[in-house]
Amino acid sequence: MKNKILSKLHNVNVRLTAHDYFLLQKEAEDNNTNIAEIMRKSRRKQMEYQEISVLINESELRLSKKIFEMVAAIANLSNEERLAANEKYKNALSKGSEK
Repeated sequence: MKNKILSKLHNVNVRLTAHDYFLLQKEAEDNNTNIAEIMRKSRRKQMEYQEISVLINESELRLSKKIFEMVAAIANLSNEERLAANEKYKNALSKGSEK
C-alpha cells in the first residue's frame, strides 16, 4: 500500500500574495518552465538544504570535540582536569546558546 501512495502524484494548493505569484510566474517564464516545476524544484532544494544543515551541525560537533581534545592534550591536562574543563566548556556553550 505504501508504494501506491508514493507512486501517485498529488495536487497541492497554495495561497500566495499577488507579488509572490508574480515572482513565481516570472521565474517560471525566465526558466522556460511552469510554476509546478518551480515549486517541485524549490521543495527538493529545501529538503537538500535540511540534509546539508544536519551534516554541517554534526561536523561542527565532531570538530569541536576534536579541538577540545587537542587543546587538553597540549595543556597536558590530567583526566580529572580534562573532565572538569569539558563540563565547564559545555556549560559555557549552553549559556551562550540561551542568549
